[in-house]
Amino acid sequence: MKAKYLLSIIVVCAAFIAPLFLESEYLLYSLLLVTTNMTLAVSWFLIGGMCGQILLGQAAFFGLGAYTTVLLFRENLQFWLAILVSGATAALLALAMTPLFKLRGVYFAVGSFFLNVLAKEVAINWVDVTGGSKGIGFQPPFPSYLHYYYMSLATTLSIVYLSYKIYRSKFGFAIRAIKGGEDVAASLGIRPITYKICTLIITAVFTGVAGGIYSLSLAYIEPQGSFSMQWALNGPFMAIVGGLRNLIGPLLGALLLTTLNQLLVIAGGLHMLFSGLILIVVIRFAPAGLFGLIEAIARKLRHTF
Repeated sequence: MKAKYLLSIIVVCAAFIAPLFLESEYLLYSLLLVTTNMTLAVSWFLIGGMCGQILLGQAAFFGLGAYTTVLLFRENLQFWLAILVSGATAALLALAMTPLFKLRGVYFAVGSFFLNVLAKEVAINWVDVTGGSKGIGFQPPFPSYLHYYYMSLATTLSIVYLSYKIYRSKFGFAIRAIKGGEDVAASLGIRPITYKICTLIITAVFTGVAGGIYSLSLAYIEPQGSFSMQWALNGPFMAIVGGLRNLIGPLLGALLLTTLNQLLVIAGGLHMLFSGLILIVVIRFAPAGLFGLIEAIARKLRHTF
């Protein structure tokens, strides 16, 4: 256990120190994308991996956080306050989604997915506020991606720490019981709807904050990009590929797949095709995810040697 804590400290220190020696803005942008996807994956792990609710609506929270941050920043609100407000607006949207919890399984997944479509259509048609499909431009608060990376890294570390605490708490026990069966959980005195709403709010807040930080680095936002389907699918996709047994899985999935996607983009695209193939292969041959596969290989090696 001490070795795991020591390794975690080393990784976190490297994440803070290594970017200081990078001169390429593209590499810094790639690191920002990695931490953004890590936040999405761990946030989804809470609602999907622990609570068992297949949420496909993260793009709505992400896009709402992006527009809230940029619009408030354009009105001369301090960028960090605008980012915090973006989390609050995402939480309000999560509360508005409460009726969706009357649906279960695939019906909840489909309902949450259409929330992305609805949010994007609102952004496209609310021209006076969002600029419509043309989007809006602004002057970013910082010239380098390094600043946004550190803000995004802090967000990632925050959701990881919070998720770790939740996993070991009574709240974590309750949402895992809900995943096992809502009727059984109710028989234990657990109110599924209350815990599902609270978990969704946490997911929404961190997704909205991630969207706010990412949008500030762009100097321009528009509905197609802010509410893109990649922000709806990255969280569940990377968490599932990495593995849902613990927090390491979503982090590993986000790191490996974001890196692979960036390399394939440089090589000429097809990153979505390869990502889909990876998901199929993992589900077929490593249902516990990449981290589960690594654990299984490590156990075999220990028994062999």
